[in-house]
Amino acid sequence: MCAIDYAEPFADYTDQWITAHASVSCSECHRIIQLGERYQYIRGLIDVDEDYWEHFRTCRHCAAAGSWLDEMCGGWPLCTLIEELEVHRDEYPSSAVLEDLYRSAVSKWSEGAEAIPDAAMLRSDVERCCRELTVA
Repeated sequence: MCAIDYAEPFADYTDQWITAHASVSCSECHRIIQLGERYQYIRGLIDVDEDYWEHFRTCRHCAAAGSWLDEMCGGWPLCTLIEELEVHRDEYPSSAVLEDLYRSAVSKWSEGAEAIPDAAMLRSDVERCCRELTVA
């Protein structure tokens, strides 16, 4: 079951890619995003009455891995990428791609040294997993 089905959407948000001007931690894998590295910055309004905004920083590796969940489920609750990859890995045990994404995210992408997952390969794996569902 996808956690996105139960996620509370932001009342408002901004989503942009920026270059790190200081070292920051990825909100998903918690590796350090280095000075000069590009990352996805999301600012979401949690509580309209209190004007409470949360800030999230996602490294390019995690954002790419999250595209598997975007394709399959329409997204994932922020700060739960690894847990969602694990749940889906168990649901689609034939997906070596998903297994690799999970293991790489847990290892913090070898501190960013691993290649960023290829979007076309991820889409192809989602399509294959969906075909398996319709056959089963």
